[in-house]
Amino acid sequence: MTRHRRVTRATADTRAVSPAVGKTLEIGMGVLVIALLTSTLYGSVIPEYRADAGVELADTALASALSTTETTVPPPGASVSVSTQVRLPTTIRGSTYEIVANGTRLELQHPHHRIGRTVPLSVPSRVVAVTGTWRSTKPFVVTATGNRSAVTLHIGGAV
Repeated sequence: MTRHRRVTRATADTRAVSPAVGKTLEIGMGVLVIALLTSTLYGSVIPEYRADAGVELADTALASALSTTETTVPPPGASVSVSTQVRLPTTIRGSTYEIVANGTRLELQHPHHRIGRTVPLSVPSRVVAVTGTWRSTKPFVVTATGNRSAVTLHIGGAV
């Protein structure tokens, strides 16, 4: 009994599949690497950077608001009505925010938990009240009204 071995020869039709499969695997590996890199960056690195940049921008905006509020207090004199306006960033970390006057403090309120801040005001004793809420969609305006012994400061968005 003679056994016949069947010999299969690669023809042009079957050899052409091998390079196509190899290229498909290469492309798949490239897509996988890009997907992993993208998910790593957008999942951890970029949000942390955005939060850190937001904190820095919030500090700068609040410092400008604080300085403007403190320097709006007029020198002692007759009855006064003074307004000062300054441009602050419209958004921090892609969201609008507010600055609220709470007595002798300014508080920056933002939807992201890391960005909110509160800072004390340094104003003369004749300033009896600091009131108002400013929204970042308008220019920051501080208005001082009163007389030589009592001045009220109001923050808001209208002159």
